[in-house]
Amino acid sequence: QNYLTSLYRRCQSLPLVALGDDPNAREDVTLDDVYIALHTTERIDVEKGKEKEERIRMPSDGKKPLAAFDAFLKTKKMVLLGDPGSGKSTFVRNLLAMQAQVLRGKREALDGVAPDLLPILVTLRDLIGSLNKLNCKKISAERRDAQLVKVVDAQIASDMKELYRSPEFGDGIRKSLVDGRVLLVFDGLDEVPEHLREKIRLAVAAYQEAYALPRVIVTCRIRSYRGAAEQPGFTPFTLAPFTQEQAGKFCQGWYDTQVRLGKVDVGVAKEQAKDLARAAWRDELQKLAENPMLLTTMAIIHQKETRLPDQRVKLYSQAVRVLTKRWQEHRFGEELAVSEGLAAILKDDKRIRKILERLAYEAHRVGKKNSKKTEADLLRKDAVEILEGSAYLGDMNLASELLDYIDLRSGLLVGRGGEPGKPSAYSFAHRTFQEYLAGCYLVNQRDADRQLLGLAKEPEYWSLAIEFGAEELYYNGRTESQNDVLDLAYKLLGEKYKKEEYSRTALWSAKMAALVGAETIKNDSSPHGGDDYLRRIITSASWLLKSDLRPVERADAGRALAKLGDPRPAVMDVDALEFSLVPAGKFWMGSKKNEGDSNERPQHKLDLPAFWMGRYPVTNAQYQAFINDGGYSEKRFWKEAQKAKVWTDGKVKARNENTPREAANDFGEPYNLSNHPVVGITWYEMLAF
Repeated sequence: QNYLTSLYRRCQSLPLVALGDDPNAREDVTLDDVYIALHTTERIDVEKGKEKEERIRMPSDGKKPLAAFDAFLKTKKMVLLGDPGSGKSTFVRNLLAMQAQVLRGKREALDGVAPDLLPILVTLRDLIGSLNKLNCKKISAERRDAQLVKVVDAQIASDMKELYRSPEFGDGIRKSLVDGRVLLVFDGLDEVPEHLREKIRLAVAAYQEAYALPRVIVTCRIRSYRGAAEQPGFTPFTLAPFTQEQAGKFCQGWYDTQVRLGKVDVGVAKEQAKDLARAAWRDELQKLAENPMLLTTMAIIHQKETRLPDQRVKLYSQAVRVLTKRWQEHRFGEELAVSEGLAAILKDDKRIRKILERLAYEAHRVGKKNSKKTEADLLRKDAVEILEGSAYLGDMNLASELLDYIDLRSGLLVGRGGEPGKPSAYSFAHRTFQEYLAGCYLVNQRDADRQLLGLAKEPEYWSLAIEFGAEELYYNGRTESQNDVLDLAYKLLGEKYKKEEYSRTALWSAKMAALVGAETIKNDSSPHGGDDYLRRIITSASWLLKSDLRPVERADAGRALAKLGDPRPAVMDVDALEFSLVPAGKFWMGSKKNEGDSNERPQHKLDLPAFWMGRYPVTNAQYQAFINDGGYSEKRFWKEAQKAKVWTDGKVKARNENTPREAANDFGEPYNLSNHPVVGITWYEMLAF
């Protein structure tokens, strides 16, 4: 009972949570609170009798993802693969915790799992020291296997004493093993150095055979499961990314836990969970939210009242800190063969951050040369050359050792190709992190404006990195003022913005100005700021709307203009609406046979009289005039709405809405910007306007 209780508590612990503000959060929030059942990439047919139940979630191919737990049930010997942070260790720990509860009498037996199996967790990196000392070449296979079994036995006994404080259960563990009544997990094969992975393979096979174990699981990173690491006789399954539904359930579980802990009330938690789920699944963050570890990081930051879409760099900065903190949590010493120099570097957050920023910049720069690749590969020789410079490590051997360690432990920067243990190139697991860190590197250079001008000739490729860099200065900057961002914005606004490269730097300047805000700029007393800069940047942004920049960039200019003050009456003033005459004539309306939707057919020729069409869509600013003038309460404007029973007493309630309203739905930025086309209204509201 002591062992099972200790194992359960260890498996339920969430170290990532302790990175928040509350040092006790690790004990407060457990895996049970937020665990979401994981899927694998394997797809299976829906079982008979469940078609109706699952149709809503099913794609058209009639298949669904195989659940990780069902994959576990399919085979006695399983290898669970996944990307860094995908939930490999979380899955096996949750499984072991549930089995511990079964044996403690705290829950019913798991479907398909013998209720008397004793759960045991072996963290493979803990075997490194013993395996390094073991020479398997000069002994017979039989003696080799016996020694490998002894190494694992010794580690389990050590864990029993040091981790679970149950040394008296040593005999019980041995009896369960001899009886073959064990659910055994070997966790973290990728964390073992390449030269030891063959020994691990042999040890797993020898241990399974020695005790005739009924169920064994090995976890490993996808990239590391090759060559000597592959486990003969084991069936590999790969974890799939989180779906939107899974992410939503996680967010709800996270805030339900905060209610239990008394940190928020039920009403607030419900809204916060919805906001987190919505924010996490926005285009710019969705790829991160598909990763359970990064979604947990989002939840930690969101709980600290940081709005994810607006302050995404806080998320990225925190995520980088989380990932690098995992390196530092390793025990340094002989067993990991980490030099004292590397151990010191890994403990220096600022130095590691500086190195990552430079590598990200170089990787992004290299990626521009081969834009067809989704991820940029930085050659190892180039990375070593950079890091051996005096500004970083000043030592080639140390640079090489750091790169090898990063490949083993990072989850952020991963090695590709090359010889075992010596990748030939590196790339960032998420391109977003690459762009974020590259942007941080750029904006912190002394001649940042000159470097940015050179990059502006490459259409759009660097724009997001620059955007991240500006946000980093503003939200995570070296000073509490906005001076760093403003100084860069002032330098980027040249007089020659009608040339394309100058147009792009003018756009970057406008976006930085919009980040800081017009009022702050007006009150800036520096020689380059104040009303003069504000007038010039508004003029520039207005011109950019008609420039040769790409449409997406021109839209960016329009959004910046909304925040700085759009001067165009035809867009901002309802009385200045401009119209264009569309002359009378015939045109083909609808879709041909077998094309489009059924209500678009048949295609036919229609003869229309002349009509006037607005030059621009009706904007939020113009619709606001209708609201301000009491348009929602004027009964005579809402005849059709009254007939359809969607308008009552000055408020509209559409069929799919729960609450009556007297303004357009607010879908957040950019949809609510003053010069953006009004959205979130019904046909009846359009008629009333």
